[in-house]
Amino acid sequence: MEMRKCRDCGLLSVRDMLTSEPRSADERARNDGVYASQGKKFVAGFLCRANASNFSGDSSMKSSVAAVESINVSIDCGEFVEWYPAKTPREHEEMTIIERVRAENDAARQESRDRERWNAIRSWVSILIAIAALAASVLIKSAGN
Repeated sequence: MEMRKCRDCGLLSVRDMLTSEPRSADERARNDGVYASQGKKFVAGFLCRANASNFSGDSSMKSSVAAVESINVSIDCGEFVEWYPAKTPREHEEMTIIERVRAENDAARQESRDRERWNAIRSWVSILIAIAALAASVLIKSAGN
């Protein structure tokens, strides 16, 4: 797998200190380690929507510098999804699910086509064997006469 930074992942969220709800990690949170909620500024307590990373105590981050450092570490992550600023972590997750379903459907269709091809080949081989057996039978009968 390729090493990636959580900072660049669409599944990165922050915990809203006022509501305790996860919300999208916007550009300011990713760059400066702070976010605003109801007119107040807070140190970003980062969360991974895929639970692929633990950010040193999440919402208990003591400084914005530590918060930014925690998401700038390169990790080997199989859940990484490229971040699109206009999308929420949930939308990023849904895009990933849709891509996986499409890939699975494509693989199933390919497998079905392959099975059909093998069935056709088996049918032709059976026909050729039957023709060869018939020809051999005719040859044996004509050689015996």
